[in-house]
Amino acid sequence: QTLRFEWQEKALYIEIEGKAEHVLGDANLLYQVWTNLVTNAIKFSDNGGDIVITIQREGHLINVGVEGSGIGMESSEVERIFDRFYKGDQARTPGKGSTGLGLAIVKKIINLHDGKVEAESKPGVGTKVNIRLKSAN
Repeated sequence: QTLRFEWQEKALYIEIEGKAEHVLGDANLLYQVWTNLVTNAIKFSDNGGDIVITIQREGHLINVGVEGSGIGMESSEVERIFDRFYKGDQARTPGKGSTGLGLAIVKKIINLHDGKVEAESKPGVGTKVNIRLKSAN
């Protein structure tokens, strides 16, 4: 409910592309992954922007992407966003209230599931985080 309030307050449009898939893993830990990714997408998207969640099956793998429109970042920052306590360029993100742990936690959980996590970003356009996990079926 908290996330719903946050995205409605910013008048964000959220789109889900693809159908639900089952992945191998701990439901509670993976819930934390999805919550962290969507929270970041909301936090760093511009008012009235878009968040797109994509789900794709590739054989025995499931790819999930969470993409937000907004400030984006330089490639030098993207390399560090999964580091503990990394907060990015504070001049571009004033008042965003971050501990710098969310994406580090995401990476740790995905690694525990033998998955992969990557990010791509473009300044002024937005950031997409891609997760790859094993399918449960």
